Amino acid sequence: MIVLPMIVLKCTKIEGKQCTIIWHVDDLKISHADKNVVENILKKLNDKFGQESPLTTCRGKVLEYLGMKIDYRQKGKVKFSMYKYIKNSR
Repeated sequence: MIVLPMIVLKCTKIEGKQCTIIWHVDDLKISHADKNVVENILKKLNDKFGQESPLTTCRGKVLEYLGMKIDYRQKGKVKFSMYKYIKNSR
């Protein structure tokens, strides 16, 4: 586990594949090759923490997370950019 100021990164193997969970305060990013693994983790989190309000989830090839645009459209690569964040911070 890697702990940076206000960010925690946990990588582990589930069903023989890497599962990565990154969280910052109340924002999480969960990734795994099998979407059912992610769904199972989300269900457990929602059962434990979603009583007052359900968790909000986003799925897709392009995601926004903590001011970053994360693009998975190119096979075998992940592109991170913060153009929108930088433009809005000026």
